[in-house]
Amino acid sequence: MRGHGKLRLAIHRVSFDSAASRSAMSLTRKILRGSTLNLVDHAARILAMLVVTPLMVAKLGLEGYGIWLVLTAAVSFLNLLDGGITLSGTRYLARALGGKDAEAAGLVTGTLRWLYRRIGLGCAVATAGLVLAVPWLVRDAAWQESARLVLLALGGGMTLRFFLRIHLVILKGHLRYDLIVAASLVKVVLQTALVLALLTRGHGLVVLAVAQIISDLFDQLLVVFFSRRTGGGAHARAGHSPELLPEILRYSALAFLNTTGQHLRSRIDPFVITNFVGVAAVPVYNMGLRLATLFADMVNAVMGGTLLAGFSQVEGRDGLDGVRRKFLFSLRFSIPLALLGAAGLAVLGPAFLLRWVGPDFADSGTVLRLLVPPYALWLMQFPSGSLFLSLNRHNLITKLTFGAGLFNVALSVTLASWMGFYGVVWATFVDMTLFYGLAVPLLVSRVLGMPLMRYYAVLITPVLKLGLALGAAALLAQPLVKPDYLSLLMAGMALGAAFGAACWWLLMHRDERAVILRKLRPASEVKKAA
Repeated sequence: MRGHGKLRLAIHRVSFDSAASRSAMSLTRKILRGSTLNLVDHAARILAMLVVTPLMVAKLGLEGYGIWLVLTAAVSFLNLLDGGITLSGTRYLARALGGKDAEAAGLVTGTLRWLYRRIGLGCAVATAGLVLAVPWLVRDAAWQESARLVLLALGGGMTLRFFLRIHLVILKGHLRYDLIVAASLVKVVLQTALVLALLTRGHGLVVLAVAQIISDLFDQLLVVFFSRRTGGGAHARAGHSPELLPEILRYSALAFLNTTGQHLRSRIDPFVITNFVGVAAVPVYNMGLRLATLFADMVNAVMGGTLLAGFSQVEGRDGLDGVRRKFLFSLRFSIPLALLGAAGLAVLGPAFLLRWVGPDFADSGTVLRLLVPPYALWLMQFPSGSLFLSLNRHNLITKLTFGAGLFNVALSVTLASWMGFYGVVWATFVDMTLFYGLAVPLLVSRVLGMPLMRYYAVLITPVLKLGLALGAAALLAQPLVKPDYLSLLMAGMALGAAFGAACWWLLMHRDERAVILRKLRPASEVKKAA
C-alpha cells in the first residue's frame, strides 16, 4: 500500500509538472504570436505613414500640417483621462485569468466598466474645454473654425473609445493581441484609403478628421466583436467591487503619473515650438522626432503590452524568480534591437528624410541624430517598464518620470527662449540621458537585487561587442548613403548584414549557434545523423 501511495504521488507530480510545462509553453506561444503580429501592425502603420505624410505636407502646406499636428497633440492629452486604468486593468485581469479564477475576472471587468463610463463622460467635458481653448491653440483666425470642428470630431472619437475600452482590456488580459492587430489592420487600410482619396480631391483638415473617426469606429466594432467571442468568464455581469476599486485606483494612480510624465516629455513640444518659433516649424521638428518614435513604437509592439501581461502571469505562477529570469532574458533581445535601430537611424535617417519629404526638412535630420543616443539608451532597457508595473514596484520610477517630465518642460521653455528651435531638442537629450543613464539602472538593480555595476555590465557588454562592428559597417556603408531609395536600401542591407554577423559571432553563445544550425539542417541530414 505504501508503494502504491508513492506511485500515485509520482504520477501526480508528473501530471502537475506536465500541466505547468504546457501552461508555460502556451504563454510563450501567445507572447511570441502577439509580438510578431504587433510588429506586422506597426509595419503596416509605417507603410501608411510613408505614403500619406508627404501628400499631407504638399496639400496642407507647412502651416496647415503644423496646425494638424498641434490639434492632434492637444487631443492626445485626453488619453490622460484613462488615469492608468487600462494598464492596471490588464494586470489584474491577466492575473485572474492566469489563476483560472473566473469570479475574480468578472469582478475586475465589472469594476473597469464602472470606471470607463465615468471616464467617457469626463472626456466629453474635456473635449468641450479644448474647443473653447482654440484661440490659444491656433492663433491664426482663418484656421480657428476648422480647428474647432477637428477637435469636436477627434474628441468625440476618443470619448467613444473610452466607453468601449473594457473590450480592449479583455483581449489584452487573454493575450489575444492577434485579434487586436486584426482590428487595427482594418483601421489602417480604411483610414489610409480615405485620407488618400480625400486629399487628392482637395479636402482639408475637417474632412480628414471625419475620415479618422470612421476608421476608428470600424476598429472599435471589431474589438467588441472579438472580445465577446474571447472573454469567457471575463464578460460576467458583475457589479463593481468596493474592495477591488481602491486597489486598482492606487495602482493606476502611479501609472497615471508615469503617462503624464511621458506626455510632458514629448507631447508638449509642439506648443513650445509654436510659441517661440512658429507653427510652421512644428512639422520640421516632428519629422525628426517621428522616425525615432516610430522605431520606439516597433520595440513597444514586440515587448510592450505582451511583456506586461506575460510578466504578470509569470509572477502569478512562478513568483519573483520567474520574472527575474524572463526580464534578463528579454534584455538579450532589446539591447541588440536598440543598437541596430540607432545605427540605422543615425546613418540612413537624414538622407531618407530629404528623399521622403524634401529639402525643406533638412533640419529634421539634425533633430534625429541628436535624439538617437538617448532613445537607444531607453530602448535598450525597454523591458524595465513592464518589470516595474508587473511587480507593482513602480512607485519611485513613476514619481521620477513625472518629475523628469516637469524638468523637460521647464528646460525646453528656457532653452527655446535662448536657442530657439534646437533648444527643445537639447532639452529632450539632457532629460532622457540623465533619466535612462542613471535613474533607471539604479532602480532596476534594486528591484532585481543585483549590484548596480553588474547591471551596467549587462548593458555595456553587448554595446562594446556590437558597437565597434556597427561603427565600422556604418563607415563602409556611408558612400552608399544618398537621398534615393535604392541607395538607402543597399546601405541598409549592408548595415544589416554586418549586424547579423556581429550578433552571430560576438553575442550568441556557442550552444545557441549549434541549436540554430541544427534547425537549419535539412531533415534528411538530421535522420542520417540520428
